[in-house]
Order: sequence, then C-alpha cells, then structure tokens
Amino acid sequence: MSQKGRTPRIKVAELPGGKWREKVHPFYVRIAEHDKKIWKLRASSSPKDRAEAQRLSENPPPDLVEEARRLHDELERSRGPRYRAAMTVLGVEDLPPDSTVSYGHYMLWRLSWYRYGKTIKQLMEESEAGSERAGKQFLSVLRDYERWRFGKLDVEKQKLKFDVQHSVLMMAGLDLGLDKLNPEELADCFDALCACGKAHLPENLRKLRTRLMKALANAKATARPPVPGSVPETC
Repeated sequence: MSQKGRTPRIKVAELPGGKWREKVHPFYVRIAEHDKKIWKLRASSSPKDRAEAQRLSENPPPDLVEEARRLHDELERSRGPRYRAAMTVLGVEDLPPDSTVSYGHYMLWRLSWYRYGKTIKQLMEESEAGSERAGKQFLSVLRDYERWRFGKLDVEKQKLKFDVQHSVLMMAGLDLGLDKLNPEELADCFDALCACGKAHLPENLRKLRTRLMKALANAKATARPPVPGSVPETC
C-alpha cells in the first residue's frame, strides 16, 4: 500500500483528496487513531510498550466502546451496515450484542481470512461441495491454528493474501465512509491514520478496497452454519 522507490505523490490543497474528513464518520477517525497507537506500541523494542499495546487492544477506552454501541444501534435503525466487515470475518453475525468470543475463535478465523481471503466457514462449505483445493486450505488453517496454540507459529511472519495492517484499517471504515472516497482521498486518509508511516499509493488502496469488498460479499453469501465439531473445541 505504500510507496517503494517511486516518485512521491504530489499533494495540492485544492484537490478533492483533501476532503476525506468530510466524508468519513468521526468515529472511524477515533478508532483508527486508537489502532494506530496500538500498532506503534507493538513495533516498539520496549517490553513495556508492547505490554501496553496488548492492554489497549484488550481493553479499549470505555467511552470508545460506548460510542461503538451507540453507532451500531444508529446504523441498525437506519439502513444497517452494508459490509459488517468485522462480524463477517470473525463469523459472529448471529451473536447478540455485547457477546464475546474466545481468543482461539478469533485466531482461527483470522488465520483463514488473511491467508486465503475466505472465512473458515467458506472453506468448510467449499470443501464439502467437492473442492479439493478448499479442503487442503481448510486443513492448512487448522494445522496453523494448532501450531499457534502450542507456540510454534508466529502469525506475524506468515505469508498472507491481505496485508493485515492496511486491511484492518480499510475494513473498519467501509461502513463509515471509506466506500465513498475516491483513490486520492483514500491515500490522504491512510497517510493520516495508518501507523506504517509511509506515503500510500491511491491506486493500490483502490485495488485493496475492491478486493476486500468482493471478498466480504462472497463471505456474506455463505449463510449455512458450520458443521458441528468441525471447528476445534478450544474456539
């Protein structure tokens, strides 16, 4: 998503790219800035900073949580979120509000999504429908999950389909205005909110958004629940 040995993007104040803040929900900026702080603390060489990153990740500010609840209710009353990215990726669309899932559940679905661009439910259903490739991918995710569970897999060093840092930032805003930004506005937005600290290419971000929206649409079309017992009991 970032520039690599290329001419820096020229910014002009009058360009539409400077209007991104007018098009995204203020809550998105808040959660993005919170996430940016966590990413920077995680990248620190200080154990104290990394511990603080974990604390902030597991215990977001109460006012931020309350604002998220209010916004969720507001969207549900109006038109409902179109993408429901986090719920789709984690397979929690049918859980009641304020439900929690185990870290094991989160990690299993995370491994599937960012490695193959599909939920674990999708891989299961495609395998059951006769896809040998999906079957192999499903078993690969389960193996990775077991390796992670026993401390033999560093998930930060995996080869992934989606860049986690940029994908998380993108998916968090699809229902909050990022779907309406043009490529230049997207780049300006990510330059301001992304923790990578690099300039972002508009076309790369446009392509990432398109790929994520397509993947989310495919995942939402998978409605049949998982086969009981197919997901590790630790989830």
